[in-house]
Amino acid sequence: MTDKRVRSAVNAQPKRVGVIAGAIALVVFAVAVVVGIVLANGDGTPAPVTVVKAEYNGTREGGVVVSGSPTAKFTMDLYADYLCPHCQKLEASMGNKFTERVNAGELRIRFHMLPMLNAWTRPAGYSSRAANAALCAADAGRFMPLHHELFAQQPPERGPGLNDQQVIELAKGAGLADSAFVNCVTGNAHAADVDATWAQAQAEPIVAAPGENGTPRFAGTPQIVINGKKINTGSDTWFEDALR
Repeated sequence: MTDKRVRSAVNAQPKRVGVIAGAIALVVFAVAVVVGIVLANGDGTPAPVTVVKAEYNGTREGGVVVSGSPTAKFTMDLYADYLCPHCQKLEASMGNKFTERVNAGELRIRFHMLPMLNAWTRPAGYSSRAANAALCAADAGRFMPLHHELFAQQPPERGPGLNDQQVIELAKGAGLADSAFVNCVTGNAHAADVDATWAQAQAEPIVAAPGENGTPRFAGTPQIVINGKKINTGSDTWFEDALR
């Protein structure tokens, strides 16, 4: 009986070793993945992408901010909302490419920052306040830095958004801390410009889509129009194709 138990234990040993070895391999792999993520940014979050410095910080024309040379071959109208997740993804994936073409003198961008998602924060109104802050930044010659920051620190939909003091604090990272900017934000100085830009976007046929009963309505954000042509951004090369 003892011999049978010994033989049974010996026969089982390779299986146990294999199981243990497999478990150790999984643990080592998991540790390697965790270490790799932590090394990416020190705390497990993705490492930030370096933003290309804009040589044209943008000039305000009512509620629209224009960045780039007036002699650029291409003019891009960008319709976006600072609360829009798809707009944030567009900025993250394409922002540097846009800036590089603007810096090279090939592209001029007209930023239409809209309050389309005002009702999607509690309390309502973050989209308008963020757009107002961006126009305040344009007055100070710092639109592009704050534009990047507002998307990089985008609050979630259905949340409280950022209040004025949080926007002002965020703007310090964009080099904005003077009293004129602060007063512009807290006084909602460009509220009428934001509303007018939204009304113009809703009346623009090129960015409209059929609504109920066939009535045209604004098609949503983001929308891109280059040299008067609405662009389908579905392909990986849409931007390069549009600028040929």
